[in-house]
Amino acid sequence: FGKHDAVLTVATVLFILTWPLEKRKLFLTEYSFVTGAYTEGGTMALYLSDVAFFLLMLAWVWRKQRRPREQTQPSPSRLPLVAGGAFALWALIRAFPLHPSPLGWYAAGRVAQGFVLMVIAVDLWKVPMIRLAVLRTLIFAGVFQSLLGIAQVVTSSDLGLRFLGEPPLSLQSPGVAKVDIMKRSTLEVNVSLGTNEIIGESISPKKEKVLRAYGTFPHPNVLGWF
Repeated sequence: FGKHDAVLTVATVLFILTWPLEKRKLFLTEYSFVTGAYTEGGTMALYLSDVAFFLLMLAWVWRKQRRPREQTQPSPSRLPLVAGGAFALWALIRAFPLHPSPLGWYAAGRVAQGFVLMVIAVDLWKVPMIRLAVLRTLIFAGVFQSLLGIAQVVTSSDLGLRFLGEPPLSLQSPGVAKVDIMKRSTLEVNVSLGTNEIIGESISPKKEKVLRAYGTFPHPNVLGWF
């Protein structure tokens, strides 16, 4: 475990930590301006994962050049590489009919980025120290996002973490994901039957809206996936 592995480990941890900050609302600028999500901190958070991915790719290429492939490790199968490359090429071809809209090119770039990331992940998984660092970082990120989501639900609002790209959340904001729950409210009532008075409880359901957890993600479903 030399300096090349150490640099690659740091780049991998940095990429995993910036992964949840990614929003990709570049094509929803009107909604972002209305909700207040398009702050300077939130805008910077959009690109942190791209910068971290670029550093990860450079560190991976540097290690591959400096450290020759160990003879004990089997070479990766060509079939997944060909299939992934064909999928990225197919996404690029699909972008031509959508011109001049940048959505097709953006989607093709994301597919290519995902393919490169899978190739890097397969190679990094062979290094025990990097594999351990990845698992620990994922656990840390998962715990942080879970605690942040719980706090959002309890307070029914965001925590003001705009520098992390947290979206503005409120029960009154349109477009914010909410869920209806039925609460059981009990009311003590007195019922008179002749000379006897009976004290009992009346149970009536009450509908209440609860904010869904976002974390630093653009939607609760994305947080649930992570």
